[in-house]
Amino acid sequence: MRLALVILALVATSARAQTEPAGSAPEPLAIPGAETFTLDAPAQTYRIHVTLPEGYRETGAPHAVLYYADAWWLTEAVAGIRRLADLAESTDIEPVILVGIGMDGEPRAWNAQRNRDLTPSPTQFAGGGGFPIGGVIMDSTNTGGAPAFLRFIQDRLAPRIEAHYNASATRRGWLGHSLGGLFGAWAAQARPDAFERLLLISPSAWWNNGEVVEAGFTAPEAQDARVFLAYGIEEGNLLRTWAPPLADAMEAGGFPVTRRVYEGAGHHSILPQAIWDGLVALYGEAE
Repeated sequence: MRLALVILALVATSARAQTEPAGSAPEPLAIPGAETFTLDAPAQTYRIHVTLPEGYRETGAPHAVLYYADAWWLTEAVAGIRRLADLAESTDIEPVILVGIGMDGEPRAWNAQRNRDLTPSPTQFAGGGGFPIGGVIMDSTNTGGAPAFLRFIQDRLAPRIEAHYNASATRRGWLGHSLGGLFGAWAAQARPDAFERLLLISPSAWWNNGEVVEAGFTAPEAQDARVFLAYGIEEGNLLRTWAPPLADAMEAGGFPVTRRVYEGAGHHSILPQAIWDGLVALYGEAE
C-alpha cells in the first residue's frame, strides 16, 4: 500500500512538471545599453557606468553627455527614468549619453567618497570635531576634494568617454543630488565652461555658511548654459533656506534657471520626479 502511494505521488509530480511551462534559470538583470569600467585617480579607483541612449549614433553629430554623481546608488534611477522618458509619447528627450561616477564597496566607503569629492572646501563646522553624514564624521581632513574631482572628470574621464563613444567634448552636463548639487553649482562658479547643462536636485548650498552663494556666478558667453534647480517642501530647513538664494545668484550671473519646488517631497523622495522634470527641461520639450 505504501509503495502504491509513493508511485502515485511520483506520477502526479511528473504529470504536473509536464504541464508547467518550461523556463530558463535565473540570470543577472542588466540595464539596457549599459556598460561599466574602472578608472584610476590619485584619490581612488572609480567605477564608471555608461548608459547609451535609444537611437545611439556611432557616427555623425556627437551626443551630449550627462555626467552624474553617486552612481553607486543612482544609476538604476537615472537610467530607468531616462528610458521611460524615451518611451513616453508626451516627451521628446534628446538621446543623451549618461555617465555615472561611483565606486566599488559598501555604504560607508561610498559616503566617505562623496563627502570628499563633492565638497568644494574643507568643512568649517562650528561645533568642532566634525559632524556625521552617512556614518562618516566629516571634518577638515576628509572634505574639500571637489577641485581634484573636477580635474579627474575633465582630464581623465571625459577624454576617455569622448575617445570610446560618439560623445561631444563641448556639450557636457552634470546631474547632482544633495552634495552632488553643491558640486555642480560650485563647478559653474570655478569653471563656468565645465558643464553646459546643470541638473541640481536638493543642492547643499548651505555648505560653509553658503559660501558658494556668496561668491557669485558668471555664465560663459560662448555657451548655451542652462540650469534646472529643484528641492522639496519636506526637506530640512537649512537646505530650503539656501536653495532659493542659490537660484537667485545663478540667475544674477547670467545662468537661465528653471526652478521646481515639490509639495510633499523629502530629500530622497524628490528624486524620481525631479530627474524626469530636469531631463525634460534641459534636454527635451513637451509635445
